[in-house]
Amino acid sequence: MIVVFGGAFNPPTLAHLEIINYLVKLEDVNKVIIVPVGDMYEKLGLINATHRLKMLEIMTEEIDKVDISTIEIDAPHTYKTIETMNELQKVYPREKLAFVIGADNLEQLDTWSNYETLLENFNIFILNRNKIEIKSIIDCKFLKFENNFRHITDVDIAPISSTVFRSNSNKTGLVHEFVAAYIKKHRLYTGEVIEI
Repeated sequence: MIVVFGGAFNPPTLAHLEIINYLVKLEDVNKVIIVPVGDMYEKLGLINATHRLKMLEIMTEEIDKVDISTIEIDAPHTYKTIETMNELQKVYPREKLAFVIGADNLEQLDTWSNYETLLENFNIFILNRNKIEIKSIIDCKFLKFENNFRHITDVDIAPISSTVFRSNSNKTGLVHEFVAAYIKKHRLYTGEVIEI
């Protein structure tokens, strides 16, 4: 199985790293593909994909079974999750693909573009977040797809988000030390970015 981990990664945090390290150790996972969103993605304060990609490369360079895909960065428009997954399935036609979401995203999953097609064709790994009642949401909204969900219960992800990093003036202990050095060198999240 290949697990796809999408997000803005603005910046990639220690929580992202914890998730990646957990996923690559799962026996049935052959590879984790990290998919940062492209620059057209509408998100306040989103820095250039070149920097986000470089930070992901720095953070994961010593982890086996990890690839970083530029599929959404290179796309001609902002991809919906179903588009990304369908394109990746073409690249890996013999592999079962899964997509990782936080429990907070599960609540809105039925508003995603072609969500039923997504749930019919791909597995969904759900990470605990904010003590959300995952089973009751699945029972209420997605019962016919329940076998395609995999609730990750044996890891507690640190409550660190990219938003916390960007809004915290201290910024220590939230990102990998080499990512922190990169952020400092390029003056990211200060309003005076040095391009590479």
